[in-house]
Amino acid sequence: AEAYAALLSPGGGLATEPKVHLLHGEFLEALGAPDAARGAFCSSYRASGEAHAYAEAFMADGVAALSDAAQPSPLQRHELALSYLGMAHCIAPATPELEEGLAAVRRARDALLRGADGPPGEEGTVKQEL
Repeated sequence: AEAYAALLSPGGGLATEPKVHLLHGEFLEALGAPDAARGAFCSSYRASGEAHAYAEAFMADGVAALSDAAQPSPLQRHELALSYLGMAHCIAPATPELEEGLAAVRRARDALLRGADGPPGEEGTVKQEL
């Protein structure tokens, strides 16, 4: 496992191979390590040469999740949005708009967790901030 980690680390022989990171993520997911798996999937997207496009797609999916009718509650929609936006942030961490969007969705989710109703149309306001 340590040798594999060394190969995938920056400067390692396989660090720029997206498929290896993807396989590593699937392996970690099967082991029941979802956070480590997400990190490996993120590394796969970053190594792809199309990191910006992937980050934009995850950001768009995060915004869309805020109004996803398949998620029965606002809290579930916000959690799904945070999942997508979190991956976008992992792929492209220095994106100011994304950081602002993540912060807005976290604030709204935290308000939902506290049971604060907030003003009418709060979800639309969060979506507009993104």
